[in-house]
Amino acid sequence: MSYHGDVLKPQQEFIYEGLGENLHRIFSFFHSSDINIQYFTDIKIHFYYDKSAFLQALKDHRIEIEDNPYVQTYGVYSHYYHKSFVLMSDDDNETINTAVHEAIHAILHVNFGKAWQPI
Repeated sequence: MSYHGDVLKPQQEFIYEGLGENLHRIFSFFHSSDINIQYFTDIKIHFYYDKSAFLQALKDHRIEIEDNPYVQTYGVYSHYYHKSFVLMSDDDNETINTAVHEAIHAILHVNFGKAWQPI
């Protein structure tokens, strides 16, 4: 995980712990539901404190998002780069939820490929 912007160490630790706890729950769900996760993956999650830096990182990686004032994108997973980009919220729990969501995209992509993705 890497943080871009003024993110304090206690905040980084809170996000790291929250992400770990939530992913543990997800893997427990997979196991109890007989969903076979064969491959584990080291996903690189980049957290951005500033929206302009977040958008620039997406642009630098040739990732386009819809420019719609009614749709707010807080996270993106790129299977090409095997990276997630997360725009931090004022609420650390929302940031954790977004990071978990993007991590699940990576887990599903590595284990099941594009077949699981919505059309």
